[in-house]
Amino acid sequence: MRSLGGMVIGGAIGGLIAGVFHVTTYVLGATNILGLIGYAGGGTANLMWGAISSVVAFVVAAAITFLFGFTKEQLEEDARLAAKA
Repeated sequence: MRSLGGMVIGGAIGGLIAGVFHVTTYVLGATNILGLIGYAGGGTANLMWGAISSVVAFVVAAAITFLFGFTKEQLEEDARLAAKA
């Protein structure tokens, strides 16, 4: 549940950046790197700020999840299971 919080915070910060710079998506669908193509219809600035907001959302979510998303017990159990395999 704590890792979900990190993803929500990262998405919110990326969405805030996209909202402040009026980023518009023109194609809805792909939720991977190809999703950046959906920002191209609005010109270079729209594509640039769309890419920046996506990268910021990813990096913030990854950092928060890495720092706060897992308890010490979960990490120890994961290490124990990895050693078994």
